[in-house]
Formats: sequence, structure tokens, C-alpha cells
Amino acid sequence: MIEMRDVTKLIQMERIESENKFYNQLTSTVTHEMMIPLNCIITFAKSLAKVSNYAVMIINIAMLLKMNLKDLLDRSLIENDKLTPNYEKSCLSDVIEEVN
Repeated sequence: MIEMRDVTKLIQMERIESENKFYNQLTSTVTHEMMIPLNCIITFAKSLAKVSNYAVMIINIAMLLKMNLKDLLDRSLIENDKLTPNYEKSCLSDVIEEVN
């Protein structure tokens, strides 16, 4: 007796898994590679902030970009089950003050 099975879905699933793995690796690599020059920009802008008010704007934008990159990296780590939780105590009033 010959049994025939449709393997189309299996092939699609393997392709999707392969694409997801590639996406996660690319995201992780690009995010990491962008952090290094971004940290240099922040450091340089902080030294310029003593001289120019425009440097503060650069720092704020760079810090926002850095937060977005960290979120992207965290998403990649979550999808790969490699994110380890970091528990730390914090004061709610301090957090609210940071947001304002």
C-alpha cells in the first residue's frame, strides 16, 4: 500500500521558520551594530551640550533612538526565548517624575 501525503504545509512552515530565524538574526545584528556609533554620538553631544543648546536636542533624539533599538532587540530576544527578566526595585513617584 502506498500512502501519499501533502507536504505543502510542512514546506511552507519550514520556509516561514527559516525566514523568522533570518529576520531575528538580522534584527539582533543591526541593532547591536547601531548601538556603538549611537553611544558615541550621545557622548560627543553631551560634551557639546556645555557649549550649545542644540546639542541637548541631539542627545534627546539619540536617546529616543537608543530606546527604540533596545525595544527592537528585546523583541528579537523574546521571539528566540533568550530574554532574561531583569527585576529591580523602583519608586513609582520617581518613574512618574521621569515621564513628566
